[in-house]
Amino acid sequence: MTTNIDDVPCACGGGSYNFEELIAKQEAEYEKQKKLEEAEFNLPLNEKIMSKNWKCRKSALEDMSNAITDMCEFDPDLFKLFPKAIDEPHAGNLDYAMDLIESFLDKKYPVPSDLTMILNNICKVLIEKCYTSSKQGMKDKAMRIITKCVENLNNMDYLCESISTLIDSKNQKILQSAIGVSTNLLSQFGSTAFCYTSILPKLVKIVDNASPLIKGQICEFIAEVYKWIRGGVYTFIENKVKVSVRNDLDKLFNAQSERFKEGFVPNPTNFLNSNTINFGTFNPTNGNNKKKNKNNKSNDVVFDGAEVDVFNNKFGYGEKFCEEILKPERKWKEKKDML
Repeated sequence: MTTNIDDVPCACGGGSYNFEELIAKQEAEYEKQKKLEEAEFNLPLNEKIMSKNWKCRKSALEDMSNAITDMCEFDPDLFKLFPKAIDEPHAGNLDYAMDLIESFLDKKYPVPSDLTMILNNICKVLIEKCYTSSKQGMKDKAMRIITKCVENLNNMDYLCESISTLIDSKNQKILQSAIGVSTNLLSQFGSTAFCYTSILPKLVKIVDNASPLIKGQICEFIAEVYKWIRGGVYTFIENKVKVSVRNDLDKLFNAQSERFKEGFVPNPTNFLNSNTINFGTFNPTNGNNKKKNKNNKSNDVVFDGAEVDVFNNKFGYGEKFCEEILKPERKWKEKKDML
């Protein structure tokens, strides 16, 4: 007996199977999907960047790249898309979005004060998502962008508060990222610009029970604070850390103190948008003659209300330090600011 192949039941049961009908259905579904994608690709940029289709989001990033290339003045609408662009699960798109933010900031257009919160939010996302990367290239790029964002800020108070909340994270990578970025920003911008006082007490509380890696990072941050405020750091750590931690810190402090003997004065390498601060913030005062900054805050948060012998070895000030300040070639205002 001969059998027509079209009459043979399929493996899952049933009668004959019509392959032409199946192909037709697949083609119809493909055309439907193609039309949906075409419609999605033609959405406004602010909607396209939020698409569930990673290819569509990549297309949005390409449109943003073209807009940045052609940009001849600050574009607020484009700038407002960056928080959406960087909240990206696709690794390739995320890297692309970071490049776009850096390209935008490299245009050097001042960011309006009413949009600086976006800069703070970008920094927070970079600390959480990008600086936590195991790839050094990704970390370096994140730190570069954070630095450029901060340079456009009038102050770092909000960012420091955000970093302080990240230190409470139970995610060890985020904690390491927050500490690392804090040390980096303090080193670049100095203790007047970077509000270490909102971060240091939290780190002191956790340092005793931290893992060796995180403990080392915290000690490096405290040593960086010591570089800027010298003996004032003891206010934060005296009788608050274990002897073993204190011994580690003393080694780091001693290394810094050797530099102080040569008249070393720490200088910021980067500045906030309205900052003209130089030579750190080690300006001990008796509390009656406190210089206020634009935010009506004292530049000296450590020594307020206390008379201090600044020439005590503990604080690192000495004859060579004074000679450095009082060099004849220095302008009087520069000497005044240093003192």
